[in-house]
Amino acid sequence: MERNPLVLARRLSRVGRAAKRLVVDEGHARSALAGHPVDQQGRPVPWITYAAAAFLDRLDLTGRRMFEYGAGASTMYWQSRVAQLVSVENDPAWVEALQPKIDPAVVTIRLATDAEQYTASVTDGAPWDVVVIDGLCREEAARHTVQCLAPGAIVVLDNTDWFPEPAAVLRDAGLLEVDFAGPGPTKAYQWVTSAFLSRDADLRFRSDLIAPKGGEPAPYPRIDRFPTPA
Repeated sequence: MERNPLVLARRLSRVGRAAKRLVVDEGHARSALAGHPVDQQGRPVPWITYAAAAFLDRLDLTGRRMFEYGAGASTMYWQSRVAQLVSVENDPAWVEALQPKIDPAVVTIRLATDAEQYTASVTDGAPWDVVVIDGLCREEAARHTVQCLAPGAIVVLDNTDWFPEPAAVLRDAGLLEVDFAGPGPTKAYQWVTSAFLSRDADLRFRSDLIAPKGGEPAPYPRIDRFPTPA
């Protein structure tokens, strides 16, 4: 343990800044108090890990068509990013509650009252550029999904650490798995959200600049330069 009080104070300050960047800058405190996923400004965000959200937030999804198992805050987030979004839900009251919050020109929420109707809903309107699996019957949803993907498609599976079966289905279909482990909105634990990429995935980014929330400006002079001999 460091005994120098000045050094110890600096190190403790780093702990405080790191906590602030997660709890405040990422919106974790606001999400936890609200009981649903929002950012620091109170805007809806997907209920996935922050690392996965940072990756997906950089993607340019202009003109893309998305299907979503499970509607909610993510639906309100994605509706401004894609050309068309179809979500499937099994709870009539939840579907009714979401209707005033969606853009009907972009979003359709389907009500499915049985498991087969729910999992097979992805086949209606296929192929899809992006499919998000974050609802019920995930293994069977994944089996339908792999038959309904457009060239270059992306599949997002949440809670991969809890649901290895749908992850195996997606891998067996030849998709490349990229795992994003870490904290996310409202929860006190960490989990895994995974992106499954087609081998010809068409990843277009909104910006070449990666700017994480709570990030630091790049140091100058650059820290990767080889030392100049004295």
